Amino acid sequence: MGLELTHEPVTRDTLAEHAKIPIAFVVDRILEVTPGVDLLAGRDDVAVLWDVRVAPAQRGAGVGSALFRAAESWAGAHGCGKLKIETQNINIVACRFYRKMGCTLGRIDRFAYPELPDEVQLLWWKALGAEPPRNSAATCAG
Repeated sequence: MGLELTHEPVTRDTLAEHAKIPIAFVVDRILEVTPGVDLLAGRDDVAVLWDVRVAPAQRGAGVGSALFRAAESWAGAHGCGKLKIETQNINIVACRFYRKMGCTLGRIDRFAYPELPDEVQLLWWKALGAEPPRNSAATCAG
């Protein structure tokens, strides 16, 4: 499969186009999480991968993997040492995907969604190679 990814500025039109992709998924199991996971906070060398969506007709075709690898590449090129990803315990498919992509569960927040008491926020992370020194002036905000 040939896939070309491009970076586009965020505009009202691109957000409207993004919103057309359904975020719905089937919940048939809920991941039971365990205590004792380290927190990942206060880092300025972390890129966040947020709200990845693949059109239902394209799921299973490698689009998600290509998007993930593109995010890894972008973050690494911008000096990030870690990639941080948010999902929920009700999205087993996403949890398995992030695990397959080499991510490690780094944080569990049982109270992140007060309006949804049965949903637990899961924060995954992936090391992106050699990390820059913590006192380095370079950040991945660029």
